[in-house]
Amino acid sequence: MEIRVGARGEHAQEVLRSLHEWFLDDQDIARHAKIDVVEATPEPGAMAGDIETISLIVSSAFNLANLALAYVTWRSSQAAPPAPVEITANGVRIIVEDASDETADRITAALTAPE
Repeated sequence: MEIRVGARGEHAQEVLRSLHEWFLDDQDIARHAKIDVVEATPEPGAMAGDIETISLIVSSAFNLANLALAYVTWRSSQAAPPAPVEITANGVRIIVEDASDETADRITAALTAPE
C-alpha cells in the first residue's frame, strides 16, 4: 500500500522535511516501509524542486496505527503549530491539524478503509 503525506501553507516545506526525518528515525516505520520524498518539478534554473509529498510504501507486516502514533507524537513535539498535514491512502484523503486522540483514530480509520 502507498501512503502519501503532504502539507499545506506557508511552512509546508519545513513540515515535510521534519516529518520525513521523524519517520526515518521511527524504527517501526523504517523497518516496514520504504520512505521517500516526491519532489515537485523544479522552477527553471533551480537545481531541485520542493518536496511535494512524502511517500510511504508499507508492507503487509506494517501496523498502520504506528503511523498515526508517529504523526501524533511528532505533532506534539513541535514548538509552534505546524502547517496542516494531508494524508492520502486507498483513495481516502484527510487533513489533520492537531495531535489529539481523535486525530490518531481518524488517521488509522483512513489508512484501513477498504479500497
